[in-house]
Amino acid sequence: MLLGVLLTLVVAMLAVAYFVSDRNIVAPSVLFSAGFAGSILCALAYQGKWGFSLHFNTFLVIAGGIATFIAFSALTKHLFEQVRLRRRKGAGAAGAASGETATLGVREPATVALLILAALDVVTMVWMLVKIQAFFPDASLAEAIRKYDGAIKFSTKDLSFGSPLTQLKSLALFTGYYVCFVVAYEIHLHHVRTLKFLAAALALVSAITLSLATGGREQAICYVVTTIACFLLIRIRTGRHARLTPKTAVIALVVAAAVVAAFLVFAAVRGVQQSSTDYIAEYLGAEIHNLDHFLNNYSPHKILVWGGMTFANLLNFIGDKLHIAALNYQLDLPFLKSNGYDMGNVYTTFYAFIYDFGYAGVPILTAIMAVASQAAFEMASRVAKATRADFWITVYAYLAFQVLFCFFSNKFYENAFGDSALRFLTYVFIGRTLLLYCNRSGFAEARAWVGSLSARRGEKDGPSPSRHLKS
Repeated sequence: MLLGVLLTLVVAMLAVAYFVSDRNIVAPSVLFSAGFAGSILCALAYQGKWGFSLHFNTFLVIAGGIATFIAFSALTKHLFEQVRLRRRKGAGAAGAASGETATLGVREPATVALLILAALDVVTMVWMLVKIQAFFPDASLAEAIRKYDGAIKFSTKDLSFGSPLTQLKSLALFTGYYVCFVVAYEIHLHHVRTLKFLAAALALVSAITLSLATGGREQAICYVVTTIACFLLIRIRTGRHARLTPKTAVIALVVAAAVVAAFLVFAAVRGVQQSSTDYIAEYLGAEIHNLDHFLNNYSPHKILVWGGMTFANLLNFIGDKLHIAALNYQLDLPFLKSNGYDMGNVYTTFYAFIYDFGYAGVPILTAIMAVASQAAFEMASRVAKATRADFWITVYAYLAFQVLFCFFSNKFYENAFGDSALRFLTYVFIGRTLLLYCNRSGFAEARAWVGSLSARRGEKDGPSPSRHLKS
């Protein structure tokens, strides 16, 4: 009963978020609410099979957290609008006219550069699989991949690939997010029959394959979400809209069906012994059950590190760099069962907040997340200069996945803080630069830029004194 009331309330808040966000379906408050609405729907459908009933404190945590996110997103949006309004008033009529429509100035990468990136993905994947097999020499390759995936997630065992493979893997995978933008931009231009689009699509498929080669699936889903978000943001930048229409609804259903089908195929390859509906329901809805179990079967725990659950990636990164053993620890994420069903060990993003800071952590950390994601959305959709819009669109599209999957786990603070965010920004910038400027025109511009710097320096220093040889 209470779970049905929560679903109704969350759907109502989703509608509020949609209209407050000017009907942009890619806005952070819409994504945050939509993720939880889908998860609650799955939990409601399987509530009887799992044998659980929602408690009122869990109801308040989820409803209050979503309401907080929507409120602070709306506040941040309002502040950005006020700043834009003041700038237009200061710029006068001409500035107002030029600032009404966001623009997008994109330099397209060379087809050859995209093909080279796809080849780099393949080489990196083969090298990586050889290393994974070496970690578990007595296992088959498929079993070695499963063991590697479990070890890097649930243990502190050092299974790093070493240099330069680690750097190549990061460059290939993170550049894949910029390729998502390139694919979306080519679709926006209706260039789907060009060689450049085919090269970009090949580079994206190779990046997805590389991400799956380590046994994970989240990054592959992230590429799909990032591509869709990039396309919608491009529409906003070019004066169109990203609203919910019958056409977008059909496309969304087709994409969702394709993702679910691929997800189930991957699960079958991994040897999952469950029906497809049970598996999908547990993947998407078990988080609500698990959060409820945590909140109502809570036993006092000793927090060894401040913010150890919420900022785990950041603290582990600091521990590795500064050789602080106390910061290298295993997360407290016990696997649960309910009525014979395996419920996994994911608890929504609110689990980490409450685990570290109690109930007070929910409004505070949710508000920070809402402000940061809404600010990134504003930069990507309106504020960033046209020549930098592609970078900001890629950044927010990546964040869109983290916000959408907050119903699943602590995605935002895991990937938007610490070394994950640093590596993402660094490698996306490097990959973007290589794709856009490693060609004839790019080299010519570089030579012209160096020449202009030399000329300016010469003007500043004045004419060089003449030298005469003495006879």
